[in-house]
Amino acid sequence: ELGLEAGDLMSPLDTGMILPEAIFEVGQVVVGQVEGRRSPEDVTLFASQGLALKDMAAARLVYDRALERELGRHIEL
Repeated sequence: ELGLEAGDLMSPLDTGMILPEAIFEVGQVVVGQVEGRRSPEDVTLFASQGLALKDMAAARLVYDRALERELGRHIEL
């Protein structure tokens, strides 16, 4: 469902280049619910919308750099 809403997939979906039934979540492939690539000619596109881990990694990098440079201020949440 998430993949069907990704902006960069809308045009290929609208034109029929990609069929909705060919879009899966990476977790489905990992746990074996769906097959991944079946041949070397198959193309895989990974759209990372909603991947919070990426956001957390970027935030940690910014936080660490701010600490190194003694920038910002500590707040309790």
